[in-house]
Amino acid sequence: MRIAGAQARRILMDAVVQKWNVPLSELSTEPSTVVHASSGRKIRYGEIARFATMPAEAPKISPEDLKPTNRFRLIGNKSIGRIDVASKVNGSAKYGIDVQVAGMVFASVLESPMEGAKPDFVYSADALAGC
Repeated sequence: MRIAGAQARRILMDAVVQKWNVPLSELSTEPSTVVHASSGRKIRYGEIARFATMPAEAPKISPEDLKPTNRFRLIGNKSIGRIDVASKVNGSAKYGIDVQVAGMVFASVLESPMEGAKPDFVYSADALAGC
């Protein structure tokens, strides 16, 4: 995941290099932003996405290109609470499978208990309407 994130970051930064005609070495990132060191100019990732193009091949990322773990802001940060833990522990958490809406119907894939066997019949929506 770190490599994928670094590749996305590099694609965004490469787009800014082309747009501003500045060297990559003068660019850095802050949360959701690319910053040009010499001029102090900043541009948000969302703005870059409007003009950036995907390369044919993802950029090559070496271990040296990855952010050192001692600079992580979120991963391993004990001061950031997990707001979902209490509801998961006490059973009140809502998951996608828990959602029900008016008129909702349920379906299931009919499979044989033995490999290679085929079902003898198939239920239709009309046959199930009376259930």
